[in-house]
Amino acid sequence: MPVHHLDNRALLTISGPDAAHFLHNLVTADVERLAEGAAQPAALLTPQGKVMFVFLLIRTGGDRFAIDAEAASADDLFRRLTMYKLRAKVEISKQNQNVVAVCWEVDSPGSQVDSTRSGNDPVSSDLESGASDLESGLGAATDLRFAAFAAETNDPAKYPHPLPLPSRGRGEAGASVGGGKLPAGMANAPGDAPPSPSSLRGGVRGGGEDEKPLVSSFGQVIRISRAPPPQTATAADWTALRIAAGVPEPGIDFALGDAFPHDIGLDQNGGVAFRKGCYVGQEVVSRMQHRGTARRRVMIVRGETDLPETATAIDAGGKPAGALGSVCGRDGLAILRLDRVKAALDAGAPVTAGGVILAFAFPPGVTYGWPDGATAEGD
Repeated sequence: MPVHHLDNRALLTISGPDAAHFLHNLVTADVERLAEGAAQPAALLTPQGKVMFVFLLIRTGGDRFAIDAEAASADDLFRRLTMYKLRAKVEISKQNQNVVAVCWEVDSPGSQVDSTRSGNDPVSSDLESGASDLESGLGAATDLRFAAFAAETNDPAKYPHPLPLPSRGRGEAGASVGGGKLPAGMANAPGDAPPSPSSLRGGVRGGGEDEKPLVSSFGQVIRISRAPPPQTATAADWTALRIAAGVPEPGIDFALGDAFPHDIGLDQNGGVAFRKGCYVGQEVVSRMQHRGTARRRVMIVRGETDLPETATAIDAGGKPAGALGSVCGRDGLAILRLDRVKAALDAGAPVTAGGVILAFAFPPGVTYGWPDGATAEGD
């Protein structure tokens, strides 16, 4: 089971008889329905609906919760939660947590432990003991941001082959789309059906058909926030997996305070609950949802050659469409103005980053697609 250590995380704990109600009325996710052992994406917004903090929320038992947050913003998040506490019967604390381990499944979807390993395997032992440790907020939890990817890649009817990563997609080899010749098998024409995870092929980091895939199947991503097991995977492996699943991270894919929940996919992965009551920024998010006005969306991108560095501007027929986020070889993530990208492609203009022609794939499980009648509207 591949394991990678994230050294940029921090843990906050919230407990007390009012903990669930306190969080439910504050953050974007449905806290009351959150099951134990699940790491649910959620955000705390500004009154204007922008993402001020984004994190994973874990119910560790009853009225006890843990927040797995970016270390750089954890102190500010702690102060903000404390400010909102008022007379609520909750206790909020920040733990000195330097490392959170992430590991991804290599066995059947219904198992949390690779059955080919012995009982002495440190990863298996941590997962098996994680349930009891959840009560202290320091156990194992399933990262729900990868749920759609897991569902599709583990359906043998859709994908009986090794784990797909975004090296190849659908379309005819060498198809000329958007003003340039694209990598074999990758399509980005707005009129085409977006490639699904079951159609993607290739090895880790876009190495081609002969490069060994990272894992042979994919069940789920587990986050271990107690004493982490030994690291066996690289940062590039973790980045490649996030890119394949369309999972952005703050700091590299978007800036806190500059994105709406729809921009970073929180409306797609359960990070926003549209049927619950009010929370900070709810009016703006609800209006965007019901009017369908979200224009920036997470996309998987693939370059004709290796992609340039993170933050490189993406040009769509002479108009700015976004910037590269996470990058791994020829593959990457970008939060894009879909209307501008579609308008450029419809006009036969190239969409590029640092001169590299790009192709596009929609992340697994998303409900959005290319906008109808895009005309590259102004800001």
